[in-house]
Amino acid sequence: DGQLLDKFHIASVVWDENKISWYLDDVKTHEVIREKDIGWDLENPQYLKVNLAIGGTGGGKVDPKIQRAEFVLDYIRVYQ
Repeated sequence: DGQLLDKFHIASVVWDENKISWYLDDVKTHEVIREKDIGWDLENPQYLKVNLAIGGTGGGKVDPKIQRAEFVLDYIRVYQ
C-alpha cells in the first residue's frame, strides 16, 4: 500500500516439521518446503536475529538521501 514504513506491521513465521512460511500482516510472503530425500537443517537448534539491514540484494537500491533510520520493535512472541 506504499506505507510500509508509516505504520506498525505484524511479521510472522510458522514452522512445522515439513515447511516454514513467512507472513507480513497475514499475507504469506515466502515458503520453504522440506524435500523428503534431502536433510533438513531446521531440525538443528535455531536462533532469532532481528535487525535493521539496509542495502544488499534483497531490498533493492537504497536512496542515498537516507541518513538515519529507526527500527522500532514492539514485542516478540514465540509459541511452541
